[in-house]
Amino acid sequence: MQTSIALAWRYLWGHKTRTFLTTLAIFFGVMVVYGLNAIMPAMLSAFRANAMAASGKVDLEISHINGDVFDVSALDKLKSVPELSTVSPVLVRSMALPADMADHDPNTPDTLTSVNLVGVDPALDSALHAYQPKEGRFLTTDDTRAVVLSQHFSEATGYKLGDQFPLTTPSGLQQYKIVGIISDRITLGNEEFHLPLAQMQSDFQVPGKVNLLEANFIAIPEGERAAVMDKVQSVLGESFKIGGLGSGEGVLANLQLGTAIMSFLGVLALLMGGFIIFNTFRTILAERKRDIGMLRAIGAEKSTISQMILWEGLMQGLLGSLAGILVGWILGGVLVKGMQGLFSQYVNIHIAPPGFSPSLAGLSLALGLGVTLLAGLLPARSAMRITPMDALRPSLGKVSITGLLKPGFWIGLGMLVLAVAALLTQSTTWLGAGAVLLVTGLVLATPMLIYPLATALGWVASRLFPKSASADLARNNLVRQPSRTATTASATMIGFAILVAAVSVIQSATIGFTNVLRKSLGSDLILMPASIALWGTDIGASPQFAESIRAIPSVKSVSSLRFAPVTINGSTVSVLGIDPVDFQQVSGLGFTKGDEAAAYAALGDSRSAIINPLLASSINKKVGESMILPTPTGPQEYRIVGLASDFLNAKIATIYVSMQSIEQDFNKNEDVLLQIGLTDPTKKAEAETQIKSLMVAYPQFRLLVGADYINENISLLKAATAGLFLMLVFLAFPSLLAMLNSMAVAVIERTREIGMLRAVGATRAQVRSTITHEGIILALIGSILGIAAGVYLGYVGSMAMRALGYPMEYVFPLGTVAAALVTGLVFGLLSSGLPSRQAARMNVVEALRYE
Repeated sequence: MQTSIALAWRYLWGHKTRTFLTTLAIFFGVMVVYGLNAIMPAMLSAFRANAMAASGKVDLEISHINGDVFDVSALDKLKSVPELSTVSPVLVRSMALPADMADHDPNTPDTLTSVNLVGVDPALDSALHAYQPKEGRFLTTDDTRAVVLSQHFSEATGYKLGDQFPLTTPSGLQQYKIVGIISDRITLGNEEFHLPLAQMQSDFQVPGKVNLLEANFIAIPEGERAAVMDKVQSVLGESFKIGGLGSGEGVLANLQLGTAIMSFLGVLALLMGGFIIFNTFRTILAERKRDIGMLRAIGAEKSTISQMILWEGLMQGLLGSLAGILVGWILGGVLVKGMQGLFSQYVNIHIAPPGFSPSLAGLSLALGLGVTLLAGLLPARSAMRITPMDALRPSLGKVSITGLLKPGFWIGLGMLVLAVAALLTQSTTWLGAGAVLLVTGLVLATPMLIYPLATALGWVASRLFPKSASADLARNNLVRQPSRTATTASATMIGFAILVAAVSVIQSATIGFTNVLRKSLGSDLILMPASIALWGTDIGASPQFAESIRAIPSVKSVSSLRFAPVTINGSTVSVLGIDPVDFQQVSGLGFTKGDEAAAYAALGDSRSAIINPLLASSINKKVGESMILPTPTGPQEYRIVGLASDFLNAKIATIYVSMQSIEQDFNKNEDVLLQIGLTDPTKKAEAETQIKSLMVAYPQFRLLVGADYINENISLLKAATAGLFLMLVFLAFPSLLAMLNSMAVAVIERTREIGMLRAVGATRAQVRSTITHEGIILALIGSILGIAAGVYLGYVGSMAMRALGYPMEYVFPLGTVAAALVTGLVFGLLSSGLPSRQAARMNVVEALRYE
C-alpha cells in the first residue's frame, strides 16, 4: 500500500495543473453543499424561534382544516374535555399598511408593510397570555373600538397612547383608540395589534366567527398530552386540525424547499465533478499505459496498480472536500452577516452566524470522497487489466467498421430509435422514458459516432484552411482513441444538454406566462391587494365598493374576485369566485380543456367549476367529472366544466366558481381584487382621479394601470430568466474543465509524436494549430450531441410542465442552438489554449527521448 500511495502522490505532484483542475470540480460541489446547508439551518432555527414566540407558547392551537373562519360555537364542544383549563377564541387577519407610514419617505423601502390584527376575548385571553404593558393597559371587556399596539410599532411610526389609529376593514376605515402599548411579541415579519373580538367580528363582517382557538392543559403528565389531543380531535371532528394557523409555515416551507433545490444543485455540481475525475482517469490510462505495463513487468501486482489509481482519486477528493468545507463555512458566515441587516430591518429576527457543524462536515466529506472513489473505480479496474505486453503495443489506428459489431453501439442505437418513437406518442409518461433512453443511448453510441463526426468537422476545417494540414492531423488524433474522445465529448454533451434544455423550458414558460398575463390582467385599471396570490391574508372590500366604482360615468364594467380556502387530499386549494359576465368583459382565463364560452355559461349554473390544470393533475379529474368540496356548509358536489388558469394563480391549485356559489357555500362576500374596464381609454386619468377618491376609505388596494402592470411583470420574468441563465453557466463550467483535462492529457500522451513532427520540420505555429483544431472539433462534437439531447429534453420538460398546469408554449430554441455552437467554439479555443502552448514549446530532443 505504501508503494501505491507513493506512486499516486508522485504522479499528482508531477502534474500540478491537471491535479488542480480536477480537484477544483470537487471543491465547487462540496462548497455549495456545505455552505448552503450551513446557512439554512440557522435561518430555519431563527424563524422557528419566532414562530414559537408568535404562538405565545400555548399548549394547543386549533383551526379549521381550510384555514378559514368557523363558528365560535365549536368552543362549546371543548367543554366536554376536562383536561383543558382555558380555551380562548381568536380572530386573526393581516392588514396592509399605507406606504411610507413609518419613515414618510417614498425614496426608501418601507420597513413596516403589514400588521396582524388579533381579535381576542380580553377575559379569556388574559388567562392564557401574560402581557406586559409599557404604557396604558391591555383590553377590557368594556372596550369597543380600542386597540393595543406593540412597542416597536409605536416607536417606528410615532403613534402614542390615546391617539386614534385607522384600521382597514371591508366596510372602509374605522378609527380605533390606542389604549395600551405592550412589549413586542414578534411574528414572522408582522407586528401584532390586539382588538376586542366582538368589535372586530362586527367590523370585518364575520359575526360569531373566529379562525383560531387557543387552549392550555391542566396539570397533566407529559405522556398524557397526546391522548388529550386525540380526544380534542375526536370531539371537534375531522374538519379541524390541531396546530393552529401555522404562522410562518409558508416561509419555513419555502426555506426548506430552497434548501432542497440548492442542495440538489450542489450535488449535481459534485456529480459533474466526479464525472470529470472519471474522464481524467480514463484518459490518463492511455498516457500511462506504457508506464503501468513496465510496472507490471518488474513485478507490480494488479492490486498495487488499482490502489494507485484509487489513492490518486482519494487524495484529490480529500483535498477538494476539505477546501470546499472550509470555504463553504466562511462563505456561509459572510452571507449570513450580509443578510442580517436585511432580516433585522424587515423581518424583525436575528440570525446567528452558522457555527462549524462536524456532522455536516462529515456528510460533505463523505459525499466528496464517495464521488471521487466511485469515479475512479472503473478506471482502476481497467488499469488492473493492463499486462506487460501492453507496453510494447502500438497505438490504435482509426476506427474500424468492426467497431459497429460491439453490443454497446447497437444497444445505444436501439435506445435512440425508441426515444424517437416516444416523441411521436406525445404521451408525458413515454416522453419521460424517452429522455432517459436518449441520453443513455447517446452515451453508448458516441464512440462509434466519433469517426463520422470528426471526419465531417475535419473536412469543414480543411476547406476553411486549405493550406494547412492541421485539421487533418487533429481529426486523425481524435479518431485514434474513440473511447477517450467519446468520454470527453460525453461530458461536454451533458453540460450542453442541460443548458439547451433548461433555456428551452425557460423560454417556453416565459412566452406561456406572458400570454396568460396579457389575457387575464389586460383590463384598463386594476385594484390589486397587498399580497399577490396569497388571498387568505388580504382584507377585501364589501360589494358596495365595487358598486360605487360602477357608478363612475367613465367606467364600463367592473369584475371582482372573491376568495375562500378549501382542503382537498390534505392540501390547501384556492377557491375564487367570479361573475362570468363581468369577468369576460375585462379579463379571461387561458383554457387548456373544454369550450371557453360553454364553460363560462355553465359557471353561472349552481355548483359548476372551472379548475386549473395543476389541480386537475393532483386530483386526477377531467372535464365533465364531479368533485366533492368540504365547504363550511358541509360537503358539496361541483361539476367540472373546464380546465383553465390565470397568471396570478398558475402555480397554485385553484378552483373558479360563480359569485353565487362562493357566497352561498363559503359565506364570502369580500372582493379581494377588482378589474375595471373603461368606456373610453382616453379618459383614464379622469377615471383614476375619481377611483382614488373612493380608495381613501380602502387603503388595502393599489390602483394599477393594466398595461403598466403587464410590462412590470414581463420585466420581472426577464430578470428571473437572466438569473437562471447565470446558474446554467455555472453548471456548464465543468464541461470546460473536462475538455481542458482531456486536451492536456492528449498533449502529454503524444509528446514523442509532437517531437517527431518538430524534427521533420513542423513549426511551433503548426503544432499549436493542430492542437487548437483538435480542441475545437472535440468541443463541437460534444456541442452537437448536447444540442440534440437538449432540444429533446427541452421539449419533454415543457410538455411535462404543461401537464402539471403551467402555461407553457413550446418554441424551438433556435437562438440557443446558435449560442451553444458559438459557446462550443469558445470552449474549444479555451480548452486547447494552454495545451497548445505547452505542445509548441516542447524541446525537440527531450520530446524524442520521452517514454
